[in-house]
Amino acid sequence: MVYAFDYELGSSLLFHLEAYQHTLTGYFGAGLGFATPTTPGGLQGVSLGLLLGIRYPLGAVGEAVFPTAEGRRPELRLAPAFGLDLYP
Repeated sequence: MVYAFDYELGSSLLFHLEAYQHTLTGYFGAGLGFATPTTPGGLQGVSLGLLLGIRYPLGAVGEAVFPTAEGRRPELRLAPAFGLDLYP
């Protein structure tokens, strides 16, 4: 289990609870979280995430954020991920 915190400057704070599973050639994981606004009009909602990685500290993160406040549309985010595995 991993707890993750992401801060979007001037917008929101995202909290995630993520779980990872190692495979022979890499790892994959999934997470559930929520976003809370830090300024008026900031992102507020629930997020679902997916992480796919190879044996090296390189992976890809996909995240879908479903807002709970009116006037915002769902967001899909894709990003590279870099990290260090402390427990290979």
